[in-house]
Amino acid sequence: MNPWTTPARILAASLLIALATTGSMCASDDARQAANAPSPAVSPEAPLDETVDETVDEAVDEAPDQPSEPVLDAAEETADLPDPRTDEERLEELRAQALDPSQPFPEAIAERFLAIPFDPPPESLTRDTHYWVSNENFHHLYKPHIDGHGGIYLGVGTDQNYLMAAWARSPVLFLMDFDEEIRNVHHIYGSIFRRVDTPREFISQWAPANEAEVKAWIAEDNPDEARQAELFRTFEVSRQTIFWRLRTAAERYRELELDTFLTDQDQYAFVRDLWRNGRAFPVRGDLTADDTLVDIAAALEEFDLPMGLIYVSNAEQYFNFTPEYRRNLSIQPYDEDSLILRTRPMRRLGYPEDGEYHYNIQGGQNFAEWLTTHRILNVGRLMIGYKTDDPEVEGLSFIRRSPRPSERPPEVAQ
Repeated sequence: MNPWTTPARILAASLLIALATTGSMCASDDARQAANAPSPAVSPEAPLDETVDETVDEAVDEAPDQPSEPVLDAAEETADLPDPRTDEERLEELRAQALDPSQPFPEAIAERFLAIPFDPPPESLTRDTHYWVSNENFHHLYKPHIDGHGGIYLGVGTDQNYLMAAWARSPVLFLMDFDEEIRNVHHIYGSIFRRVDTPREFISQWAPANEAEVKAWIAEDNPDEARQAELFRTFEVSRQTIFWRLRTAAERYRELELDTFLTDQDQYAFVRDLWRNGRAFPVRGDLTADDTLVDIAAALEEFDLPMGLIYVSNAEQYFNFTPEYRRNLSIQPYDEDSLILRTRPMRRLGYPEDGEYHYNIQGGQNFAEWLTTHRILNVGRLMIGYKTDDPEVEGLSFIRRSPRPSERPPEVAQ
């Protein structure tokens, strides 16, 4: 403790100043000059600071004891005070921070998202294939409709999710696939994103020459040796395909003069910082199962967070609208801006030139209404019967019509 902060020392310092000004009461010197004048008790040869310290010590000895109070900083002073905010105000602060991608993700929400259960792995994979990269090449048809959307993003697959999330400026990513290997790929993406500052460097890290460096980063992020070995295997098998995809996608979008996370520094930095700020959550989830999507909806509702964008790719072509799928997609906390993004390889729907998929956009609330009130069998019938084509963009359509409820409601899982 600084001795000059005790009441006794302050009293002694005041006595010294009074002695120093005795006999000069009528002088016109200001208070600072009087304080600096030599005291009668000070020897001219003695250093001023030492003599003042000795005099202060004498004065303190003669001064009556006074209790000293600890000096508290602001945090200590307020630590025991009750939080004046209401529960609603605290929730709103968490919500605002969660939706601001420039900030670290709130710890309380991150813990909840990390506790989301995974669906069981499938008994078999579609075509017995790991889809390391997207085989859809016209995601930019969505761009005018999702640019700056700002909503929480959930998508299946790999590289295409970062493309759309950067355009949308999504503050949170749920990177979902029922294939555990695809979840592994996203964790490898994360190890690279967190350490590399430019899109050119990011692409180059998938080259053979950088394999050892990337593995060192994977090991640093995953200290468990069994987990390291699993990710190493995924990286070794997928690296060459991903390197090819990222290079060709970057070249394609440069030719189209469209900015992407692979070609534009600002968009790359946005995606990179989602990983650095703890805002990307790879999960193993199945669109038709019982756990992951149900708990994602519950977790979002707990913090009053809306689901902004859901990209299902062409997954819907492999199943009818089961009771579980109807539940999983209808219970998400959509708002009026929420969108479902899907593709469908069906030529009668119309393809973009040189494309192999049709691209469709539907409002989240509208889709939930269809799923819960109409017995429409599958996405093919929904799109053939009710889509509206974009008059200016070949291969893009919308579903905007509201359903006429079926006489007998569809079965929706609980």
